[in-house]
Parts: sequence; structure tokens; C-alpha cells
Amino acid sequence: MDIVLMCNALPVLFLLLYLASKKSKNRALFSVCFSLCTLSACGAFIYMQTVLNTPDVGKEFQQFYLPIGFYLCFCAAGVFLFFKARKRNQ
Repeated sequence: MDIVLMCNALPVLFLLLYLASKKSKNRALFSVCFSLCTLSACGAFIYMQTVLNTPDVGKEFQQFYLPIGFYLCFCAAGVFLFFKARKRNQ
């Protein structure tokens, strides 16, 4: 369970670094790291859910698919921020 918490803390760190940085090259790097860490957190979440044989029957949406949807939205936001930062650089 500790690895899931660590994987969830890293994207928050990279998001804060993205917001704090002023240079577009740094922002592009932090947004890519944000997306990769979000994908790794999603993978760790899926792995832990399958190993522990959860979610409960009838609650798959709230306990499994909804968190995966949030992870994928955060990953898409990182990709969007990357292209936004690259556009500013040109």
C-alpha cells in the first residue's frame, strides 16, 4: 500500500513544480514527468486492486473504474500542459 501512496505523491510534486517554474522548457519536462508518474500510479492502483481481489461485486464503478478515469484525466492534462508549454517555447 505504501507504493500506491508514493506513486500518488509524485504527480502532485511534479504538478507543484510545474506551477512554480517560469521557463517553458522546465514546464514541458515537469508535465511529461507528471504524466508518467500518473500512469505509474494508475498501474500500481490496478495491480493492487487485482492482487487484493477488490473491488466488491456491484461496486466496480466507484472502486475501480472511477479512479482509473481520474488517473487517465490527469495523464491527459499532463499531455495538454506539455503541448501548451512547447507552444510557448516557439
